[in-house]
Amino acid sequence: MHVRHKNYESALLILHSACSSKRSNTHKKNREDCLHLCIKLWNFYADLQESLGSFEDTKLVYDRMMDLKVASPQNVLNY
Repeated sequence: MHVRHKNYESALLILHSACSSKRSNTHKKNREDCLHLCIKLWNFYADLQESLGSFEDTKLVYDRMMDLKVASPQNVLNY
């Protein structure tokens, strides 16, 4: 919704907080615990970072995708 209203900076902040891994102390797994492993979310974050961010920020996003093993072959080629 933020991208539709051209609030790109707030969209980047929301995606950054969504992609950061949060470890909970409970043993129950819910959707919020697995959100940082969502491939579509990471692809959107990388795309926005490529368009609006710096080279170093984009490189950090792709490095993090590689570390979490959520990168697709297309992401490797884009990197």
